[in-house]
Amino acid sequence: MSLTGDLVQVHAVQDGNEIAAEGDICAVAVPPRLACGLSYQPSLPEPVMGLLGRTPTWMAPHAKVLAVYEQPFWCHQGLSGGGLSMQGPLAEFHDASPSDGEIGAILGFVKFDAAKRESLGKQALEDLVIRQLGALFGPDGANPLSIHMLDWSNETHCASPEDRKPVSNPSLYGRIRDWTPIWDDRLHFIATEASRTNGGLMEGAIESALLFCDSVTQTGKPGAAQTTGANPRTANMSWEFD
Repeated sequence: MSLTGDLVQVHAVQDGNEIAAEGDICAVAVPPRLACGLSYQPSLPEPVMGLLGRTPTWMAPHAKVLAVYEQPFWCHQGLSGGGLSMQGPLAEFHDASPSDGEIGAILGFVKFDAAKRESLGKQALEDLVIRQLGALFGPDGANPLSIHMLDWSNETHCASPEDRKPVSNPSLYGRIRDWTPIWDDRLHFIATEASRTNGGLMEGAIESALLFCDSVTQTGKPGAAQTTGANPRTANMSWEFD
């Protein structure tokens, strides 16, 4: 990305093809640590680059598992399909079945960190998951049609090598806004980690996008929107929409 006069120019490569775009303002919606690896001309201030690199990506260290069944058998047993567990590889479970009920699906989040998942290997981890599903949901739970696993720490478009460790300092979220304006307020970082009050959560992504849109549409020019609140940079689940 480069600032040329009053225009921000973006050059990228997709499937071997070069893509170019330009505009008055550029909003970067990728996680800060990945944004730190992009090229900027002129260079961004060192405090900004340093903060981008230190800001952890909320879900990047984690992994989730989806177990698919012929039917949501737990519903016929009067169960919700949800649960919490202190033993086994999965810490929490949710019913992820489609609304038509044609198949059943249970979604679980893996509590092992990236290093342990890697040392176990995919097959061993799946075996442990199936054993845990059987222990919690009975024989039907131990016989899924298929198991699907997504390890975010291996997804290069959402995680950096530094993200293999769990988030230890969420108070960093929202501080990216402390260094605005950048490039005469023409470059904005609007990923969820840029949110002051819901950093890392889906609500944070929505908040960052709405604040950015508000700063542009209400003033007709680039501008930094501000948030208010007695306890900024604190995640909460009480987001309300008009």
